[in-house]
Amino acid sequence: MSLPQESSKLIHYKIMKHFTKIVALILFSFSGLALSQAPAIKNKILGLQNQFQALPKAERIEFVKFKMKASQASSKQKFFSCMIAISDARNIFKDDIELIWLEGICSAQIQDVDAAIGYYNEVLKINPHHLPSLMNLVEINFFAGRHAETVKHIEFVNALLDSKGNDHLPLLDFKYLIAINKLAKLDPVKYNETRQQLMKRYSYMDDHPYHYYAHALQEFDLGNKQEGLIWILKAYLIFKNSELIEVWNKTLIETNYIGAHEIMFRLVERKNPLKQ
Repeated sequence: MSLPQESSKLIHYKIMKHFTKIVALILFSFSGLALSQAPAIKNKILGLQNQFQALPKAERIEFVKFKMKASQASSKQKFFSCMIAISDARNIFKDDIELIWLEGICSAQIQDVDAAIGYYNEVLKINPHHLPSLMNLVEINFFAGRHAETVKHIEFVNALLDSKGNDHLPLLDFKYLIAINKLAKLDPVKYNETRQQLMKRYSYMDDHPYHYYAHALQEFDLGNKQEGLIWILKAYLIFKNSELIEVWNKTLIETNYIGAHEIMFRLVERKNPLKQ
C-alpha cells in the first residue's frame, strides 16, 4: 500500500517554514560532534582534495571566486544567482560537497524538491555520513508523508550517533515516533515494538519536552484531543520557552494532528506584587 504524497509546492512550503529554526538546531547540535569518517570515506575525500589541488592555479582561483559568489548570493536569498555561481564553479570542479549541498538548498527554496533530493543523494555518494544532507532528507520525506523513507534516514543518523557515543536528538526522535506511529497503523506487528520503545526513550526528568509530546501524540491517536492538549500545556508550564515549544508544536501542526488555532494559549509571567 503506497503512502499519500503531497505536492512538491506544499512540501517545499512546510520544509522552508521550519528551515530557519531547524537548521540552527541542527548546526548547534552537530557543532560538538567529532564524527570520524570510515577509512574508505576518508580516502575518497582525500582523493578529491588531491584532484582539486592538481588543477592549474588559475582554475583553482576562479573556482574559489565562484564559490564565494555563491555563498554571498545564498546569504542574500538570491537563489537563482547562487545556482548560476554554483554551476560556474562546478564546471571547474564538480565534486565539492559544500556546493552540491548548497545547490540542494537552493533547489528546495525554488520549490524543486525532487532536484533537492537528487543533490543530497549526490553528496551521500561521496560521503554517506554527511549529516546535513541526511537531516534535509529526513525533513523532506517527513513532511511529504513518506514515512518509511523518513524512518530509514533517521535510523541511519541515530546509528551514526550511537557509533560515536553521541546522544540522540530529541526532536529528531519525536519525528521518528510520529513516522513509526503512521507505519504501525499499516503494519502493527512490524512496528508496535519500536513504537513502545520510542514512547519510553525519554522521561519527564529530561531537559526537553519529548516526554510530554510523546504522551500528547498518544492521546491524539486515541482521539482524546483535549487530553493531548493538556500534555502540551504542561510542556509550556514546565519549560516556559515559547520558541522551544513552538518548534515541537509545528511538528504536530504540519502532520495534521492539531490545528494552529488549538494551541494559541500563551504563558503569562505573574509578577510578584511585593516587588513592584
